[in-house]
Amino acid sequence: MTINSTKYRIPKNLYNNIDRPSVGLIVLNTDFTFERDFVRLYNEHQPEFDFYFNRIHFANPMTPDSLAAIEGDLTQVSNEILPGYDLDLVVFNCTSSSSILG
Repeated sequence: MTINSTKYRIPKNLYNNIDRPSVGLIVLNTDFTFERDFVRLYNEHQPEFDFYFNRIHFANPMTPDSLAAIEGDLTQVSNEILPGYDLDLVVFNCTSSSSILG
């Protein structure tokens, strides 16, 4: 399947409140619960930051090699969260891969 897309530059003031930190969250494309659970906790605790998600390709099964293969895509995926803008923090939501990559 081919999906055609066009990139648009959105003014920063549409992204977030400039006074609040911005957090990017990278999620495996095989994870079906993280966004839902994160938003539930975010709404429950009302932290003072804005958040943005992006997904990274992961090929099952989960092995040390498949987890290590993610490393080459992390920079690109994090740069695509808010293209052209710096994030205050990027969180990679994969404990298993983080332990392999260090």
